[in-house]
Amino acid sequence: MARTFATSDGFLIAGPAPLPSSGSIHFRMKTTWSSGDGANHQFFAYATNPNNSVPLIDFEKFGDNMFYVGFVTSGNDARIAHSDAGLITAGVWASYVYDWDDVADLQHFYIDNVLIGTSTVAFTMPGTFNTLLIGNVLGAVASANADMAEFSRFDHVLSSTERALLKDGFFATQVSGILAYARILGTSSPEPETIGGLNFSINGSCPLATHPPMKLPIVADFIASTAAVFEPSIAESVTGEVIADFIPSTSQVFAPSIRKPIFPDFIASTSQVFEPSIRRPIEAEFIESTAQVFEPRIGQPVQPGIRITVRDRLAIG
Repeated sequence: MARTFATSDGFLIAGPAPLPSSGSIHFRMKTTWSSGDGANHQFFAYATNPNNSVPLIDFEKFGDNMFYVGFVTSGNDARIAHSDAGLITAGVWASYVYDWDDVADLQHFYIDNVLIGTSTVAFTMPGTFNTLLIGNVLGAVASANADMAEFSRFDHVLSSTERALLKDGFFATQVSGILAYARILGTSSPEPETIGGLNFSINGSCPLATHPPMKLPIVADFIASTAAVFEPSIAESVTGEVIADFIPSTSQVFAPSIRKPIFPDFIASTSQVFEPSIRRPIEAEFIESTAQVFEPRIGQPVQPGIRITVRDRLAIG
C-alpha cells in the first residue's frame, strides 16, 4: 500500500523528529512525471519549525529541473545539487536514499543504489527537528505528484549491501539500526510509524494507492532452498520470491498424495506432523527425517538421528 500526493493541499506532517549526527533516510516513490517537467516537487522536509523555515533538510526537485537534497540554513546551503536529466521515469517505482555524516561533512543521494550526487560542504545537524513533512511543503506549492511508501530512517550511513536490500523491495526492518519506519499504508488516520512512534496527521487529500508487495529474505530463501533439497528437478522454476499461497500449497507441490492443507504453522510443526517419533523442535535432522515423506522412493525409513546426504538420498532413489 501507499498514498498518492498529487493535490495542492496533500501532505503528511508530524514532529518532533530526531536525527542522529550520521544516518540515512529511505523512501520508495512512483512519480506521475518524468525528468525535465519544469515543475517544483517536494518529497520530504525536516524543518526546525512548522513554517518550514531553515535549518532544514530538504529533498526536492525544483522548477529548474535540479534535485536539491540535504542540509541548508539561512547562511549555508550544503545541499547536493544535481540535474534530474534521465533520472525520473513516470509510472516506475524507485528507491531513494539520502545519507549524511556530520563529523565528516559528507552527504550522498542515491536512486536505486546508484550514487547521484555528493556534498562536502560543512554543516551542523541540529539533532531534533520540530516538523517532518512528506509529500509537499506547508503552503502547498510543491506537491510531489507521486505515490510514496516505506519511509524509514537509520542510525548510520547505509552500506551498498543495505541499500541494495531496500532497492530490491525488502522490508526496512531487514536493515540493522532502524530508528523509524512509516510504511505509509494509506489505511488509517493518523498515519502511524511502525517503529519510532510518530503519528502523521493527514492534511488535505492523500488517497490510498497501490505498491508492489514487500519481501522477507528468510521466507524467500526458504522457498528456493526447500525446492532444491526435496525435489532438485523443480528448483529452476522456483524464483526465490515470496509466493503468497506457498505455505498452504506446499503439501501438494512436494507430496501430491497429501491433500490436507498445511497452514502457517507448517514450518514449526512439520517435524511432528511427518515424523511423530521426533517429539522435539526442528533440528538439523529435520531434512533427513522428512525425506521419506517427500521422496517415497527411498526404500527404508530414515530413523531419527541418522544422517544421509542429498547425494545419498538421490542415489537410493
